[in-house]
Amino acid sequence: MPGVDTFIIGPVDLAISLGIPFQFDDAKYVAAVERVVEAAQAAGKPAGTAINADIRDPDVYRQFIDQGFTVLMIGGDEWMLQMTCEQAMASYSKGRS
Repeated sequence: MPGVDTFIIGPVDLAISLGIPFQFDDAKYVAAVERVVEAAQAAGKPAGTAINADIRDPDVYRQFIDQGFTVLMIGGDEWMLQMTCEQAMASYSKGRS
């Protein structure tokens, strides 16, 4: 897949889109994760996921690595969204002055 560097799963987003919010042990969720990892591997791309767990626990990493993930995004994307919103609001406020 030219132009695609990796496939990244947002676990919460995926579970919600499957209609099973926060049910990460549900067979439907597990099958979807396996499908994405397999698709990434078939395309020759690394599979990634966001980790919103206790990152001090090495077993957390092992769980995702064992599932086939090679890109681990620590803490999800919420911090990026918050920072972008804060920057936009600061810029907007300056523009209104």
